[in-house]
Amino acid sequence: KYHMQRKHKQHDGSKEFSCKLCHIGFTLNSSLRNHIKVVHKNEMHLLQGDLDETLLTHSCKICDKKFVADHILKYHMKYQHKEKDKHTFCKLCHVDFKHSSHLKAHKGNVHTSKEEIEAFDVKMERSSLLYQCKFCNERFLTENILRYHNLYSHKEERRQDMSCEFCNKVFKWSHGRKKVVKNHMKNLHNLDDYTVDEQEPAQKENDTVKNFMLLLNSLK
Repeated sequence: KYHMQRKHKQHDGSKEFSCKLCHIGFTLNSSLRNHIKVVHKNEMHLLQGDLDETLLTHSCKICDKKFVADHILKYHMKYQHKEKDKHTFCKLCHVDFKHSSHLKAHKGNVHTSKEEIEAFDVKMERSSLLYQCKFCNERFLTENILRYHNLYSHKEERRQDMSCEFCNKVFKWSHGRKKVVKNHMKNLHNLDDYTVDEQEPAQKENDTVKNFMLLLNSLK
């Protein structure tokens, strides 16, 4: 029972691992480590020991948490309390746009399937969202939405170095890295069906994004 509680706690949806800087919870310790590496790479020194109370000068208006910097408070508000503007925030892929016209263009170019169009008008239960982001644990309705979310919300995470789990060879980020890693696994480790978990968008999504960015530029 202890083993199940400690090792498999994430299966019940609880978030055991919390970031001491922005108080965001994660179900996996590896997710927390990745979050710290990407989001708090300039505040690593603050994670050593207890935080000095005098440094916590930024207070959350919703809960009683305090933070050492305004950008950390804003991150907390965005991901912990889901504070978003419905006129600029896409509820399907969790991407926030600068202008409402950009959101409108985004919806018309990216969320074109009947399933996604209808989803804008209903309240979605988390249990019905089958595709989970490996970076922030948010869940999404379709694989298309997850790809777009990863492409625009987690650019830095996607560009992190990858290491071979068998020989520790490091692969720097590039647009063709996925193919390079697959060839490495096949030629050096005899793994023909190895899946590279990088969430790189397919060519179709790249074309969609390219067209969307052209449309955004035309609106400026």
